[in-house]
Amino acid sequence: MLRTQLLQVVDLEQQPCCIASSPTQREIFIVGTYMFKSDESDERTGSLVVYRLHHGVIQQLQTISFPFAILDLRFSPIRPENFAFATSIGTVGNGTLAFANLQSTDVQSPQSLLTISDMDMVANGQDVLVTSLAHTPFGWETPAIAVTMSDGSVAILNPGDPIEVDRKTDVHFIAQKPTEAWVVAWVPKRERLNADKTLYTGGDDAALCRHPVVEPQAGHKVFGGADALHKFDRDRHTHISGVVAIVPLWLFDKNEILLTGSYDEYIRVLSTNPRVPRANVKAEKKLDGGVWELKLLERPSKPHDPAGISFPVLASCMQAGCKIVEVRRHGRSQWSIEILASFIDPEYDCPLYYASDFQVASNDLRIQDMSFVSTSFYDKKLFVWIVEKEKVEEKEKVEDKEKVEEKDKAEDKEAQSEKERGPEVDCQGMEDPGSGGE
Repeated sequence: MLRTQLLQVVDLEQQPCCIASSPTQREIFIVGTYMFKSDESDERTGSLVVYRLHHGVIQQLQTISFPFAILDLRFSPIRPENFAFATSIGTVGNGTLAFANLQSTDVQSPQSLLTISDMDMVANGQDVLVTSLAHTPFGWETPAIAVTMSDGSVAILNPGDPIEVDRKTDVHFIAQKPTEAWVVAWVPKRERLNADKTLYTGGDDAALCRHPVVEPQAGHKVFGGADALHKFDRDRHTHISGVVAIVPLWLFDKNEILLTGSYDEYIRVLSTNPRVPRANVKAEKKLDGGVWELKLLERPSKPHDPAGISFPVLASCMQAGCKIVEVRRHGRSQWSIEILASFIDPEYDCPLYYASDFQVASNDLRIQDMSFVSTSFYDKKLFVWIVEKEKVEEKEKVEDKEKVEEKDKAEDKEAQSEKERGPEVDCQGMEDPGSGGE
């Protein structure tokens, strides 16, 4: 296993709920926060905080406070300077999806970095929160955003261009789950299989749900046609507890390949097929904490390589800190999961790592050349950490070898000193040479 090193700890004013690094400005991170005003009140507040990570040191540049909480934020794949964020509104109100624009970094005038462009009402009931969001992948004909909500609703928004003044957002509810829904993900386009678009969602009911979605026809904006709830497949058997992380892998396989994270502390590789009600578990690994978030550290360069391919993944594991794992496909059907590195700060009593992200220093995508930013919810902490160059076992071997060498040198030095002193002589019983004999 690789050794990790803590570089910096930052105290936050509110509890961090989500974090995202800018795809266009590598040094910039946005943190979304969530806070109840008091133990007796349901009133929530939140903020967006802009940080700059430069040479391992993180600096706060800007804070925008809101009378609502921020639960998720994602940069747009089409306009990477824009991002959407999921919110709760006011004391008791409807959840919204809001949009922001990140200007070019100007450390001399940090207040001009972030601007809020618009907000769209999404939830259709009081005290309903937007819990997660996902943009359609780059290259799709009709850009859209899928969202999940705390009442179990799943919806698709066609917000149009967020910089348009008179744009209109269409909201289309496609599913109603029985409990809170926490995560949504689009499956990458699979044109050669002539498949419809697909969404996956997960929530507290421990079910992995697959939602087939029909893309709008020419001249229409709304996904799925008529405004009616869709039928969807629900796999209740694969996960023991709530499904809270879903990452589709960019593989052109006959089945859809997913990574999932669950409260049951497992990360899993699943192969799913719309004709089979239950996913096929290709590999699983216990990470010793609820696997709340998964992020790919890179996209594979050879998705068609049958000989094998690996996916490095950053996992936020709630009470167990953060893990870097390698998910590897061997040939076309065998999979494995290995923990490469683990980070948790032992000084804090109530860690709850919900959100992490990473910074690539150059075009070299080795994890030893990345910096990582993780957050702990209850502690209100932000951590900057790295992966050291040597593996723990290798470092221990080197240290053991150095100790042996130092011991050998000490023994050699002692032997040399004894040689220089000459042999010891026992003087007991010897006569004084100056006394002579009588």
